[in-house]
Amino acid sequence: MNEMRFPRWLAGFGVLGGVVIALGLPWLVLVHGGDLSDGAKLTLIILGLAAGSLMGIASAVVGITIPTAVSSGGLDLSRICCEPESTDSGRAAEVERES
Repeated sequence: MNEMRFPRWLAGFGVLGGVVIALGLPWLVLVHGGDLSDGAKLTLIILGLAAGSLMGIASAVVGITIPTAVSSGGLDLSRICCEPESTDSGRAAEVERES
């Protein structure tokens, strides 16, 4: 069976990377951006916060919604459906025979 596995902890690294970007870029601007104008500092801080936040949120959403295993290029829906419909129609035929 051709199966791909997506570990859930992989999304945690994306969230961690987003936090590092969201906190690290503003810190770098405040510590080493003395020659920048106030508008440039504010713009870079807002961009850093926005980029890191978007990366963290996107990683969390993908980690929650992506299936843990994908088989043969498609999702295995056998866990969702309880019984195939052919057994229901067979049961209906038995009920008709009994009455």
